[in-house]
Amino acid sequence: GLNNFSVSVLVDGDAYSLATANAILTAFFVASALGILLGGVLADRMRQHEAVVSGGLVVGAAALVLLASVQLPWPVVAALFLIIGLVMGGVRPARDLMVQRVAPKGAVGAVFGFVTVGLNVGGALSPTLFGWLIDIGAPYWVFYGAALCLLLAIPCGLDGRARGAKG
Repeated sequence: GLNNFSVSVLVDGDAYSLATANAILTAFFVASALGILLGGVLADRMRQHEAVVSGGLVVGAAALVLLASVQLPWPVVAALFLIIGLVMGGVRPARDLMVQRVAPKGAVGAVFGFVTVGLNVGGALSPTLFGWLIDIGAPYWVFYGAALCLLLAIPCGLDGRARGAKG
């Protein structure tokens, strides 16, 4: 939702110029790439991958709720997008290590395939919902919806940890 609809939310909701909204989204993508690199180092040094993932998802969700709830000046909006990109990128290496850890022996590829299909299904369904929210004049609900998705992902990772500990 953020990748595809942030520009529309910023233009329709905050009346930013298209150039400013695209610059903010570009900053998000750059921060996400940097977050992946930093998250890889962090994932190698920490064994509590669930804490990294959960913490990043909570920070990302909180920033999204703030973006949706309060009219902020563009530098603050840009800073929040940088934070969201950094933490969303930063959780990916830890998430991947969690998936690898809980996958049954000899089925890591199948588990990653399942996870990737889930990400793609979400990517296929979210444009319908988020596009509809923009069409009905509720662009900020895109951020609320993205925050909800992040929060709903937390128990999934914790559940996987519990199953991995049993088997």
